[in-house]
Amino acid sequence: MEIVNSVLLTLIFCLAPALVLWLCQRIPLLNKLGPIMVLYAMGILIGNIGWKPEYMPLVQEITTSATIPLAIPMMLFACRFTFNEASLQLRVCISGFLSVFVAVVVGYLLFCKHISEGAEIGGIMSGMYTGGMLNAAALQAIFKVEEQAYAGAMQQQVIGKVKVVPGEVEYFYNNTEKSELPIIAEQYVYAHITKYPEGMEQAKRRTRERLLDMRERIVTGKAQFSTLARMYSVDGAAIRGGELEPTTLQGWVKPFADAVEELKPGQVSEVVETQFGLHIVQMIDKRGSLYHCRHIVLRPTFTTDEIIAPMLKLDSIANLIRKDSLTFEAAALAHSDDKYSKQNGGIVTNHDMLEHYSAFDAKLTATKFLKEDFGVGGGRSIDDYNAIRYMKKGDISSAFRTSDMNGNEMCKIVKLLDIIPAHNATLDEDYLRLEQIALEQKQEKVFQQWLDTKIEAMYIYIAPEYRQGEFVNKSWVKKNQK
Repeated sequence: MEIVNSVLLTLIFCLAPALVLWLCQRIPLLNKLGPIMVLYAMGILIGNIGWKPEYMPLVQEITTSATIPLAIPMMLFACRFTFNEASLQLRVCISGFLSVFVAVVVGYLLFCKHISEGAEIGGIMSGMYTGGMLNAAALQAIFKVEEQAYAGAMQQQVIGKVKVVPGEVEYFYNNTEKSELPIIAEQYVYAHITKYPEGMEQAKRRTRERLLDMRERIVTGKAQFSTLARMYSVDGAAIRGGELEPTTLQGWVKPFADAVEELKPGQVSEVVETQFGLHIVQMIDKRGSLYHCRHIVLRPTFTTDEIIAPMLKLDSIANLIRKDSLTFEAAALAHSDDKYSKQNGGIVTNHDMLEHYSAFDAKLTATKFLKEDFGVGGGRSIDDYNAIRYMKKGDISSAFRTSDMNGNEMCKIVKLLDIIPAHNATLDEDYLRLEQIALEQKQEKVFQQWLDTKIEAMYIYIAPEYRQGEFVNKSWVKKNQK
């Protein structure tokens, strides 16, 4: 069915340029716009109404292979030949052929991975007419993105090594009007005891078997990797057919990187286990040290009985704590699966998140969390907030289902240790937040100083009509600028 749908959609895309060409020859307004712009506009419209079938990758492969042989006759049909202009038409034909060749070979290789979905669809249809020549607006957007990325990288290079010491934070605090200090919203301090479902190995085995079945279907040609990724993969790359950004091996966790390193273009890996779940990986290509691949990731799923067991155990522990038969701290040490908090009475911190992003620093460890801190990683899920938001200090929740920062299912109980009311930031209570503000101000100052030196050494042209405006940096407009 997928093949049939792909063929039908390909025929539509192939016939669309002929239809638009016929309409342009009969409707003056469309003729002024030109068939390329009309086709591209149609594609943008289709792409932005959310229509993009799961078999689109196959359609793109077919149409890409058909672009050149279809483009030449389409452009010839658009020409109005006369024998008196034979030499002119010959030159037009030759230049058109060369532009098509350059556009397809150079344009496709350089830019095909950077065009949005709407532009992709528009590019397919207009490509039938032009041989794959990219729309100028799309190119401009691509270059603009690259310029922004370069500017951001340069700014980060300038300010990346800027640090603040405690004395600078204290100076910032003492020399800032108290009314100008930030207001810290209500904060929560809480502890938890976590349990993963029983039967983890059985759940992993079931998940592994599902992935092996998918791999078999892909290898034997019964299914496309990208289609299965869109249907079953549980991470954000699923919408792109599992495709990941080209990355060095150091950008992935070791088991995943080891699997990628062994693959050749087109090959599919065996099942790989990481802290994010179970994966199969397909290599797309390798350029230098950058590996371009796609993956399907599944996380173990559990039966009702496997979920109920830890829930009942946690509820039993909570009842013992409420009866003073057991302390929360002792229960966390004896029963919690959270290695970061069990040694500390179950108190929730951002330690795991810092370690996950390889940014662990003891002085950055926080135990006070704002409402907006929940659901952004670490052990602070939105489920935690929903549990403690109506609790009083010292209350212990019933057991509830949630997930860890890697998306793995788990159960937990929480105890609300403290609620810190909204207040103006103070050095003793809110040092980390004041440190971040002081750091941002210092970074802005350092970058502005760097920018001043560069502006003085460069010629920057500003159109006369804009020179009378107010500039933050007075050096933008030179006195001798004409």
